[in-house]
Parts: sequence; C-alpha cells; structure tokens
Amino acid sequence: MARYLINDAEIGTEIKKTLVLEFDVIILEAEAMTTDVLAWQNWENLTPEKTVLVMPGNGAEIVKTYIAKMNPAWFSQWPWQFRPFAKRIWQPGENPQIFTERIDPDKMHLGIKHVIVLDDVISSGSTIQRLKQINEPWIPGATWRAITWVKQEAAMTKGFYPVIASKSIGERNHKVPINSLSTLMERPEIANSYAQRNFGTNASYFLEIINS
Repeated sequence: MARYLINDAEIGTEIKKTLVLEFDVIILEAEAMTTDVLAWQNWENLTPEKTVLVMPGNGAEIVKTYIAKMNPAWFSQWPWQFRPFAKRIWQPGENPQIFTERIDPDKMHLGIKHVIVLDDVISSGSTIQRLKQINEPWIPGATWRAITWVKQEAAMTKGFYPVIASKSIGERNHKVPINSLSTLMERPEIANSYAQRNFGTNASYFLEIINS
C-alpha cells in the first residue's frame, strides 16, 4: 500500500533516501507542488477585487508560507484574504467532527464572483464543504473552487468547480495514508499514531528517523 509524506520541512537527501528505501514511502516535495499551484492557468482569469482567497487552518498556512517564499509579491494582488480556524477531530469509532467558522463575521460580501479555498491536503473533503456551508449565504452568487497540494481521489468535493490538485492520490473508494513531515516532527502524538498504524514493528525506527 502506498504511503505518502509531504516534505514541507526541507529534510536532507539522506533522510529522504532512508524513508523511501526503508519504509517504502512516496515523498511529495512542497516546493514542486507550490510551483504547480502558482502555475494554475486560471489565476490570470480571475478579477482580484471580485475574488475571495480562503486559507483554512494550519495546513493552508504552510502553503501560504511556501508561496510567499517562492513569490513574495503574489499575495499583494488579492485584496480579500481570510485565514479562518479549521480543524478536524476524529476519535476511533466515531464520525469526524469538523470545526470551522465564518471567514468574515462582520459583513456580507456582495459582488464576489469566486471563492478560492487554498489548502495543503483535501482528504475527506468534509472541511472545505463545511466551510462552504457556513459561508456561502454570506457570499451570494459566488463560484467555489479549491486548489491544493494533494487531494485524495475519495474526497467528497461536491459544490466545488473545479478542485485543482498538484497530486491526486488513492482511489475513489480507497484513501491512502498521507501526512506532512512538519506535523510528524512537531506533533509527537500524531507521529506515534502514524508510525504504529503504518509501520508496525518498525514504528520505533521510523520515529527515530523523524526525530533525527
């Protein structure tokens, strides 16, 4: 089974080689995927004053950081930018809980033609759909689109036309494991869970490599 890791921590060649050879993971490079996001041909067809750019949660903040690093002037062209709280909490045996919010609690946005949700991974699609559900009445008539580094083929993205992804992974009826290296390095509890689920008896060795 394919397992994916996003190299958003700029790890060295030797560690990447170990992860690929020892753990059979596929490493997706954050810089290369950011290049794909910036190269989306329809950016130039959007009117900035009539476009809302939404970057939900911590994952989108990482994408924002890479875009700003690779093209420092890029964000200056978009007058409407929002970074709403967004979090997905899952407990074994329970349905995931999605927490998000209005992107702009103080006003209704009229005359907006496009809402672009920019994110790092669209896994189930539930977060972006909940974000749309909460905010759509306050941005009437806008078309919603999503642009992401990675999209699971099994993600439900109804209402988003289109969803643009640098990489599509998994199958329509089967999701595959994916995580970002920065998350595994910064969140030990997530790293432990990921390692135990995916590498069994080699979990400790995997964590040793990540911690190095």
